[in-house]
Amino acid sequence: MEKQQQQPKSDQQSDQKKQQKKAVAVVVPRVVRKENVLPRPPIQILPMFGQQPMEIDADSPKGIRPTGPTGIVAQIVTLQNKLYEDHTNKMRASQEKFDSLMAESRKNFVSQMEESRAKFTEMMEQSRATHFAQQNQFVEAILKIFDRNDGK
Repeated sequence: MEKQQQQPKSDQQSDQKKQQKKAVAVVVPRVVRKENVLPRPPIQILPMFGQQPMEIDADSPKGIRPTGPTGIVAQIVTLQNKLYEDHTNKMRASQEKFDSLMAESRKNFVSQMEESRAKFTEMMEQSRATHFAQQNQFVEAILKIFDRNDGK
């Protein structure tokens, strides 16, 4: 009897094995789950002075997320950014003022040089005129002397 009772169990087991083999034989398309896929490492964006470091993140709605400090440290970084921006604006304004003063100075220098060149040219013309007049007087005086001597 035991053999008969075992046989139905073995029949049931063989039926189950056949069903399992059939199930294994059926190819079910495998769906890749997101947790099985390794995430891509985010691309690090190096910060400028006083800015928070950022990462390009495909999962983020904006595509970029800050990776920098939070809380009080974030407030300090924000203050640093503001101070840096204020300093940059002051330096830019100072540079623009310096550039305008230099342009005005160059303009004044050029106009003064043109005036002094005009004065120098005028003085040279007067000097030449007086030099030629003196030279002509000298030549005339010598000619008069020669004329007197020719008559004697």
